[in-house]
Amino acid sequence: KLKHEDKNFAFIIFQSLLFLTLSVFLAFTAFSPHIAEEIKRRAGYRSQISGKSLSDGYFCECAHLNHSRDNTNYDHPTNGVYVTIEEHYLMHKYFHEHNESLHLIGLTREQNRWALHKIATRMRELYRERRDLLGDQLDVDSFIQDRINRMKDPVYKYVETVMLPILLNRSMEI
Repeated sequence: KLKHEDKNFAFIIFQSLLFLTLSVFLAFTAFSPHIAEEIKRRAGYRSQISGKSLSDGYFCECAHLNHSRDNTNYDHPTNGVYVTIEEHYLMHKYFHEHNESLHLIGLTREQNRWALHKIATRMRELYRERRDLLGDQLDVDSFIQDRINRMKDPVYKYVETVMLPILLNRSMEI
């Protein structure tokens, strides 16, 4: 038989595991399914930066403009864009290089580093699973780096001309 203290300990462990599971789920699901679908539909199922899609050999995903969960629009279509995974990575890279603007996307430097790491890992996994997208290039990392190098200027221009004005305008409203 379990003692009263053992039952309390088991309950605390259960609560901790439940909280951890929920945290992991929230960390990997940027938007609720119906909001993500609305963002994709609004974008015509193509990147809002380059117009690329899976049919062009690019993985796309919904990305937050403002990542702060304190933001009342966190899970709202106006807080999301549909972009390729490379573009999502480069959006975070821009803010890594322009540290003074990090507060606009609701992340600390460490949180943004973590996001860069997670996106890069996911990108590698996706392209390893779909080697058919690599064409003649056999090395996944070189393939990804080549794409990132080609996309950097257009993505940075998007961040500076579209994303930053939206974020600055929203920060002035608060």
